Amino acid sequence: MGKSTYLQHKTLADALGSNVYLALYRNSPGDDDEGDEVTGYTRLPVTFTTPSRKKALMMCENSNTVTFPTKSGGYGTITHVGLRDAETGGNLLYYAQLKRAIRSTNDKTAVEFLAGELKVSED
Repeated sequence: MGKSTYLQHKTLADALGSNVYLALYRNSPGDDDEGDEVTGYTRLPVTFTTPSRKKALMMCENSNTVTFPTKSGGYGTITHVGLRDAETGGNLLYYAQLKRAIRSTNDKTAVEFLAGELKVSED
């Protein structure tokens, strides 16, 4: 059974409406949230646009730039990101593999996601 446009919009709006934090992972957290999250950093808040239809998908994207500051020793190799409902602990909402891994191996490399780079969709 398919989802109505209303339900697709509501799902995204409810899940990403408030208190959403971007998490960094060294591998896939998977559906059961079992990935290797980067340690020694703070998840950062991310805000999203109002869901709208883009081709066949109901979609929203981050409306703010998210910049993780430099970190002593770097973040390591980041292959995935996740959206969570709390700054610590909490629940994994969505996750994705990055198109290209980010290698942050020294304390001079900040990790940044520009507005519009994080896209979430329902179909």
